[in-house]
Amino acid sequence: MATREMYVLWSCEDEKRGENKVLAIVTDSAAYMLKAAKRLRVFYPKIMHLTYLAHGIHRVAEEVRATLPEVNSLVSSAKKVFIKAPSRVRAFKTAHPDCPLPPEPVLTRWGTWISAANYYADNHRKVEEVLKGFEDSENLAIPKAMDALKNSIVLHSLSFIRAHLGGLPDLIEKLETRNKEVAKAGSTKDSGHRARIGQVRSMRDLEENWMQFSIKIPVGLRFRRSLSYRKKRNAPRI
Repeated sequence: MATREMYVLWSCEDEKRGENKVLAIVTDSAAYMLKAAKRLRVFYPKIMHLTYLAHGIHRVAEEVRATLPEVNSLVSSAKKVFIKAPSRVRAFKTAHPDCPLPPEPVLTRWGTWISAANYYADNHRKVEEVLKGFEDSENLAIPKAMDALKNSIVLHSLSFIRAHLGGLPDLIEKLETRNKEVAKAGSTKDSGHRARIGQVRSMRDLEENWMQFSIKIPVGLRFRRSLSYRKKRNAPRI
């Protein structure tokens, strides 16, 4: 069907002229997209398949979520405490009016889970203080969130994410910006934790910047390997 529509769009005596005008296709790096683009090359010999760099980085963030289930439990349970609970929201705002509410990450929205982990790394004491006032509630998510906030493994993991992975949501957002070069979108001049990822211009640069902590932290090696795999899947295919 797509081929027929192309012929209508570029109606001419020589159908090959229309085929040669299709130069690129942009998708994510899902397996079925890679196969579809490969088959389209039969009809459009000059086509180049480009995949979203931001999507590849998001998949690395998903690897982080899967590797740190204790942190994921905190993010999930704390979200359930405040969602559709106006009285608890008011209590939080009253206790900490200058602190934003706990985030409600959505897995299909790229980078939101890492953003939530950043939030709890910065505000876990404030959240724990507010949750103590809800201990008499029947909401099962409250004790689960409290247990997670008292877990040293969770706190260490939050610090790790904040220090080494906290800049990923900002990088994804910059890459999603329209009419911006990848080199400019990937660079960051921010101070603090974001500076740790360096002047990131590509998946390769990000992989090299992670080399340092992956040597010292075993779980970091898994993330670096995931990044390397995503880099290969996001390479242009000619």
